[in-house]
Amino acid sequence: MKNYLKILYIFALLFCTAQAYGQEMEGGLDDFDGFDNGFDWNEYWYELEDEDIGNHDMYCPGCPTVDYLKLMTYNLKEPGYAKNGKVIKASGADVVAVQEIRGLFIFYEILKSKAGMIGVRTNTVWGVYGIALLWKPQLDTPTITERIMPRPSGSPEEDPARAYIIAEFNDFCFISTHYSSGDANFRTAMSQAILDEDVVQNCINSGKPVYIAGDLNTQPFENEEAITNLTNAGFEILNNLTREGEDGESGKYVDKTTQGGRMIDLIFEYNKNLNHQTLWPHIPADADFTMSDHLPYIITKKFIHY
Repeated sequence: MKNYLKILYIFALLFCTAQAYGQEMEGGLDDFDGFDNGFDWNEYWYELEDEDIGNHDMYCPGCPTVDYLKLMTYNLKEPGYAKNGKVIKASGADVVAVQEIRGLFIFYEILKSKAGMIGVRTNTVWGVYGIALLWKPQLDTPTITERIMPRPSGSPEEDPARAYIIAEFNDFCFISTHYSSGDANFRTAMSQAILDEDVVQNCINSGKPVYIAGDLNTQPFENEEAITNLTNAGFEILNNLTREGEDGESGKYVDKTTQGGRMIDLIFEYNKNLNHQTLWPHIPADADFTMSDHLPYIITKKFIHY
């Protein structure tokens, strides 16, 4: 008799447990808080898509993946390359256009070392003055094209030859340059030469984003052909173009890259793909005019791959 009662008690306990579980599950998994305690899984899923870069397949097979690319331009002016390199490294930039590299080869090596980057240097004046293009070693090895443009007749004699460097990576192209400081026609010729490059046209035709970064020695809204030729060809200025003053027409930019309040250190993009965003164009907080008479400028690109 006692065994019979024990068996009856066990069956009753199982029956009550099953009923309670069934009532808990009637609303479906959305109402079941036994595992999530009210946690919003849909919100978490979107956070994964936006923030957990490169690991989406682990959490959500078939979901979009997100990549970020940080681009910088920096006119160094004075050879304090250890400090300049530390600013570049702290910014997290992936690719950097550098202008006014001066001095012997060792100074350039110090810059790269402190920045944690590799790169290419092109000299335009006696091997001691020019530009560079730096990138993180984690990126793929790009195909490099270097061009030097001699000073045209009629340009100021103190204005040296100018150059640009094109790096074609697997997924994008990046151009580092420094335009003439004294000849608007020379600046226009530089823009046209870049646009005419076969490698640039091939990048555009293959759907790769193309970036031009450097000291253009002219500002947006000054209507110089050096800039309008680029924008008419489909390039967009990625800098924050907000200007000071209530009317926004004071002439000084909120993100001024020179001590006089000008913005001549620019980053352009040609990108006809729909799934991309420009995030936080800005001047790094730890940069100041003691290291150069220019401030570095950096933007972040977000790419969504479906």
